[in-house]
Formats: sequence, C-alpha cells, structure tokens
Amino acid sequence: MPPQSNNDVVPIEATLLGNVLEQRVIDLFSEEESLPVTLTKDDGNVEVRTKFEGQHLVALSKVKVVDKILPSVFREYLENFNESFAKADPMVKEVRHLKFDDANKREGVKVFLQFPFPISDRVMVHWKYLKLDRNNEDDHMMIVSEENNQTLLEGHLSQEERDQYILARTFLCAFWIKAVKDDEGTVVGSSIRYCYSGDVGGSMPAKLQQWIAPQNAVDSMKSMIKYCQTSVANK
Repeated sequence: MPPQSNNDVVPIEATLLGNVLEQRVIDLFSEEESLPVTLTKDDGNVEVRTKFEGQHLVALSKVKVVDKILPSVFREYLENFNESFAKADPMVKEVRHLKFDDANKREGVKVFLQFPFPISDRVMVHWKYLKLDRNNEDDHMMIVSEENNQTLLEGHLSQEERDQYILARTFLCAFWIKAVKDDEGTVVGSSIRYCYSGDVGGSMPAKLQQWIAPQNAVDSMKSMIKYCQTSVANK
C-alpha cells in the first residue's frame, strides 16, 4: 500500500519516517524483476515497470549505466535539488524551501508545476529526505513524500495558492544513485533508479495513468542526466 495520506493518523514517529520510506524504496526495487517491463529505451539501458497499489500507480524505472558521470556528480544534484531540479525540468516553475526539521533530518519544500493550456498548474507540498553516502560514498538516495505533511499544508499553503493551483500529491518519489564499476573495480559511471507514486490531482483514469507515468519517469531521469552532463562539461 502507498504511505498514508496526511489526513490519516501517522502510526510512526517522524524521527523514524525517513528510514521507513527508505526501506520502502528498497523493498519496491527488490521486486522489480517480477514486474513486466512497460517501457524500454536506448536498447534496453532504460527500463520502466509499473504496478497498481489500489487505485494508485507505482512506476519503477532505471537507467542501468550512465557512462562517465560518477555518483559524486549526481550527489551534488541531489544535495542542491531545489535549485537543480527547477533548472533541469522545464515543467517545474519553482521549488521553494519552506522549513528545516533538523530533529527529523528533513526539509519541507513546495513545488510549483506548470502545464500547457488547458491543463491547470499544480502545487505539491512535501518533505524531502537526503540519504547520502548510504553504504559508501557512491550510494545516494533522495526521497520526497507528503507523509506527515499536515503542518506544512496548514502553515505554508495559502488560500490564494489553493485557489490558483490544483494540489498534487506525492506518496513516494525517490532517486537512487549507485556506482557502476568495470571488471577491475574502478568506478566508470552510475546507475539511476527512480520510483514514483502519487496523484496529480483532478480526475485521471487508470488507463491514462498507465500511458503517461512510464514516459514521465523516463523524462525525469533523462532531465537529471542531461543537467549533470552539462555540469561536468562546464567544469
């Protein structure tokens, strides 16, 4: 099941929530091989698998190898996500910092998404968790989720914004970066795993979700790769 919505009673302490979500990402990708491939690109280097949990679609995607872009470059992208995400993805109008919750090692953020007419623009309010250097210096994860975000909504989403934007929801979204090594154990590139489960707001039939979500997953990874490639080229 997807994480509980902000209207539900949160059964775990906020201090543990980041770890629970991290394990949720790990568990999802442990079952990816059992799911059918719904989209493949670049001669199989890019794969997307999907499944429904209730009425919500979960997209699990990966880029097996990004040559010559080391995990440290993607680490920098994740560490500066608010700025880099807004620059990398043309659909993102702004990523706004709301507050730090140091005790729970998370940051509240608000994301404004712009869509072509006649689709209404969206706003998302969620917590961001950075899990850098997880097992070693080449294993990084970033998670965003609306779980436990009621105080963020109450304190940082104005009535004007509620009137102007449709509130989209992010149950679980994560980027997971790991090293790719050659036969001698030298790091030669990176792999990217990306998962997303959410509700864009409004009415969207299941068949439309199944059609849109895989391409959106690919676009999210490719915009990240392009940004990091440009960053390396400019250094």
